[in-house]
Amino acid sequence: MVHSLAESGQLAGIRGAYRLTRQAAEIQVPETVQAVLSARIDRQGEREKQVLQMASVIGKTFSEGVLARIAELDLRASLEALKAAEFIYESSIYPQLEYAFKHPLTQEVAYGSQLGERRQKVHAAVARSLAEMDLEKVDERAALIAHHWEAAGEALEAASWHRRAAEWAGMSDIAEAQRHWQRVRRLCQEAGDAPESASLGIVACREILMLGWRLGLPEEEEGAVFSEGKRWIDRAGRPEEGALLEGAYSLCRTILRGDLRGGLSHGRAAEKLAEEAGNTHLVPIISRVVIWPLMVMGHLDEVRTLLDRMIEASRDGLDAGVKWYGGWSYVVALYTRGVVECYAGDLEQGRQMVEQGIELARARGELELEGLALFWFGHVSWISSEIERGLSLCRRSLEIAERFGSTRGRDLAYGALGRLLALNGQHDEAVDLLERALNKQEKQPPDLGYEALAVLAEAYLAAGDLVAARRTAEEGIQVGRRMGARISEAHSHRALARTLLRQEGQKAPAEIDEALNRADALYTKTGARNFKAFVLLERAELARIQGDNEARERELEAAIRLFREMKAPIRVQEVEQLLAEARQGPAGPPQAG
Repeated sequence: MVHSLAESGQLAGIRGAYRLTRQAAEIQVPETVQAVLSARIDRQGEREKQVLQMASVIGKTFSEGVLARIAELDLRASLEALKAAEFIYESSIYPQLEYAFKHPLTQEVAYGSQLGERRQKVHAAVARSLAEMDLEKVDERAALIAHHWEAAGEALEAASWHRRAAEWAGMSDIAEAQRHWQRVRRLCQEAGDAPESASLGIVACREILMLGWRLGLPEEEEGAVFSEGKRWIDRAGRPEEGALLEGAYSLCRTILRGDLRGGLSHGRAAEKLAEEAGNTHLVPIISRVVIWPLMVMGHLDEVRTLLDRMIEASRDGLDAGVKWYGGWSYVVALYTRGVVECYAGDLEQGRQMVEQGIELARARGELELEGLALFWFGHVSWISSEIERGLSLCRRSLEIAERFGSTRGRDLAYGALGRLLALNGQHDEAVDLLERALNKQEKQPPDLGYEALAVLAEAYLAAGDLVAARRTAEEGIQVGRRMGARISEAHSHRALARTLLRQEGQKAPAEIDEALNRADALYTKTGARNFKAFVLLERAELARIQGDNEARERELEAAIRLFREMKAPIRVQEVEQLLAEARQGPAGPPQAG
C-alpha cells in the first residue's frame, strides 16, 4: 500500500525539512557570514526577529498555520516585513500558505541565535502543533514530530512518535521503518529507568529483529538487540512479550544465519513462553516461527499439523490473523499449507491454497506478504510445469521485494524465478539471477546458500556447464547435510545424478544410482513424496543410456501414475510424450526436468 503523501512527493519535503532543521543545529556557519547575517537579523524589529527565529525551528520551509499556533502573534505584518527584507518568500499558496527561507544560512543563523532552553520550548510547541493539525494525516508527519520532540529533549515522547513513524513507513519502506525502530531503541536507552522505556524498548527490539531477517542485520547487533530486549522484558515481567521476542530471534537465526537448529530451539522456547503466559490465541500463532526450520529440515507431517492449528486459530477469532510477525497469520498459514500440499499431496489443492493466500494478502493491502506468497507460487509452478504464469508471478514477487528494499525477499524471488527460467530454456538469465542471489551473501555464512545451490546446479546443467553443475550440486549436498536441510540435500543429490547422467553417462551407473537412491530416501523420510516423481524420470534416463528400454518404460509409467495422483496434468502430458517416444524405439531425447 503506497500512501498519497509519498506519491505526491510531500514526504520528501518532510524528510528534507527534518534533515535541514537537524543540520541547523550541527553546521558551524563561518564567523564572518554569521556576523553579517546576525547583524541583518538584529536590525529587524523585535517581533520580526522572534518570528524569524521560531520559523527557523520549524524548518527550511514552514506553513503560516504552524507558525501562527506557536507564535501567538499577529503574523501578517511581520511576515511581510521579512519578505521585504528578503529573508523569506512565499513558496506555496495551496492547500495552505507556506514560506521558505531564501537561503539556508539564514535559517541556520536564526536557529543558532536562540538560547538552547528557548529553542527546546519552541521545538516542543511545534511538535504539539503538528500533532494536533489535520489528524487524518498525522501518521505521515510522525517522523517530523518525533524529530521536534527529540530536539525538545523529550526522549520518550520522541520514541513514541518514532514508533508511529516506523509503523507507518513499514507499509511501504521497511528500511525507513528500521531506521525509526533503531531511534526508538536508542531513545529508550537514554530515558533509562522511566516506566515507559520498557514497553517501547521491548517492541523496538522485537521489530528490529523482525525487519532484520528481511533487510540483513550484523550478527553482533542481532545478539545485542535480543539480549537488550530480554532485559527490558525481565524488568517489565511480561512472559507474552518474551515469547514474541524469542520468536523474532528464531526467525533471524533460521533465515538470516541459516542456523536451522538454533532457530528451532528459540522457536520452541517461544512456544513454551506463550503457553506459560496463558494466551490461548498466541500459542498456535507463534508456531509460525518453528514452521520454516521444520519445513526445511523435512518434518512435513509436523508442519502440516501446526499449520492446520494456525489456520483454525486465526480464521475467525483474531480477525483472520494477528499481526505479530509482519503479516496476517491466517494468510501465512494458508499459503504455506498450500506449499506443503504441493510437496506431499494434492498439487491442485495446494495451488488453490497458495492462490487464496495471494488474493487475501492483496485484498488486505499486505503487499510484502503478497510478494512472499508469489515467491512460493513460483516453486509450485515449477513442480506443475506452469511456466508462463509462474514467471509472471515471480517477476511480480521480485518487483515487490525491490520496492520494499527486502534483501531476503529479493533473493528468494531470484531463486524461484531462476528455476523457472532454466525450465523455460532461458539458461543464461537463470544462472545470472541465481549467482546474484548467492553473491549478495558473500559476507554471510555459506550455509545461507543452501536453498539456491541445488537450483543453481540445475541451471548450470541446463546451460551446458557440467563442471560447475557438478561442483555446485556437491556443495549443496554438503551444506544441506551440515545444516540438516534434508529436502534441499535431496534436491542436490538429484541435481548431481542429472549432471552425472550428462557428464559420465554409462561410465558411472553405480554413482548415478547411489545419488538417486539418496534423493529418494530423503524424499521418503521427509514426506515430500511428489518429488519422487522426478527421481523416477532420472531413473528412466539412466535406463535409456544403458539401453534398457523395458526399464525406461517402467519408470516413466510409474512417474505418470505419481503425477496423476498429485494432479499435475502438464507433467503427465510431458512424460506421456517421453513414454510414446520410448515405445517407438530404444533411443530418445533426454526428458524435461
